[in-house]
Amino acid sequence: MKRKVFCIIMSICIIYSQGLSVFASNYGDNLSEQGYDTETIKSNDNPSFIDGDSGEVSDNYIDLDNIDKEIQAVVNDNSLSKAEKNAKIEKLSIFKNMDKSLKSTRGTDKSSAKLKVSVSTQETGYYCGPATVKQTLTYINGKADSQSSIAKAIGTTTDGSALINMVGYVNEKKQAYVGYEIVQDPNIAEIQTCINYSCNIGNPIMCRLKFSKGGDWAYSTSGHYMNANGYKDYGGYIYVTDPNIKRVDPSSNGSYYVHVNSLYYATHNHFAQEMAV
Repeated sequence: MKRKVFCIIMSICIIYSQGLSVFASNYGDNLSEQGYDTETIKSNDNPSFIDGDSGEVSDNYIDLDNIDKEIQAVVNDNSLSKAEKNAKIEKLSIFKNMDKSLKSTRGTDKSSAKLKVSVSTQETGYYCGPATVKQTLTYINGKADSQSSIAKAIGTTTDGSALINMVGYVNEKKQAYVGYEIVQDPNIAEIQTCINYSCNIGNPIMCRLKFSKGGDWAYSTSGHYMNANGYKDYGGYIYVTDPNIKRVDPSSNGSYYVHVNSLYYATHNHFAQEMAV
């Protein structure tokens, strides 16, 4: 009798454990079907592989192939003040008048320049968006809200942040006329033009990147934000301030140089292919 009861209990335990395995398997499959990367979710707080990108492509960006049309749209926008119009037109004009020689190694008007952006180490694996916004506004305004306050304002979730929301927040909070615009799929010459312009006016670029560990990159990410805030060798190397790097390398000061090709491919390999200038 005891033997029979024992067998029944063991059978129940086996069925229960199999049920849990099926549930766990189905849960993972359902997440994948919904577009979630289950491996990313598991490693969200692992600084060696992060994902702080919400997965949204911005619907409002500069069309680099139709700059005249973009400028005319600004001229016709009666919601902008004269100062705002002038600032936007000046920004658009840098692409209209871009020297074709920028496709060579000499991509900037000086050999080097740098904005002293202070790093704000991201507080979670998906807080690179709020941290980059904090770095940007701290440089421009001298101060910024906490990462958690920024995260709430721009709608950050465990899936990450959307660049369009980051740009809207920075433009609302910054104490300057020159607002940020999203540039889509910039080539190397356009990236050099952007970094040259941003250093001249004092607006650190907000980059949206995807890259793998190796070369200039100390870790891997399927979606990450950081600032580009300087250059050397006439734009051959770009200076970035990275909110994740001190989590990977505590000895880092938060900023480092990457080759312009590395920044280009990290931008181009991201599905959105955009940055905010």
